[in-house]
Amino acid sequence: MTTCLIRFFRSHAAIGVLALSLGGVPGGCVANSSNPSVAVVAAWMDDHEALVDLDVTNPGGRNLVVREAAYELSHGEAGFPVAEGHWRGDLPLDAGTRERLSIRIPFTIDLLEPDSRRIHLNGVLRFRDRTGYLGLGFMDLTSTSFQVEAEADTMEEAPSGAGRGAGAAGAPVVRAKAVRP
Repeated sequence: MTTCLIRFFRSHAAIGVLALSLGGVPGGCVANSSNPSVAVVAAWMDDHEALVDLDVTNPGGRNLVVREAAYELSHGEAGFPVAEGHWRGDLPLDAGTRERLSIRIPFTIDLLEPDSRRIHLNGVLRFRDRTGYLGLGFMDLTSTSFQVEAEADTMEEAPSGAGRGAGAAGAPVVRAKAVRP
């Protein structure tokens, strides 16, 4: 009787582990994956807009494409929201690399603390997997949230060409090729 119970539990445990590992695939869990992170490299602002240079880093072993960044920008010590928006595009982010993204963000309201240079940027990155898993190429993955803040310099202090030519408001300029972190 004891031998039968041990065989029963061993066989069902193996099936349970297999079901859990396969069940994670459609839900967006990928073995050995790490979500990208965002850091502010530099920021500039005036009374009407902010320009934020972001480093998006992929510490994981998967080749990703950032498809969207939905964000809210707050200003001042109180962190009052002054803009929200999103960027959509295809930013390749290979395994173990970092890409630079510059986003120009126009303010939708006047600043309540015009002397403050503090900005807060939070949002969500949405990305796809280019590596594929079990033969599933371009599998949709879960999104990852980010929250960063910085002391912005004035636009006059921005280096020549920093974020210039970003095109329409919120359009990104990819300013650096992949670099190992």
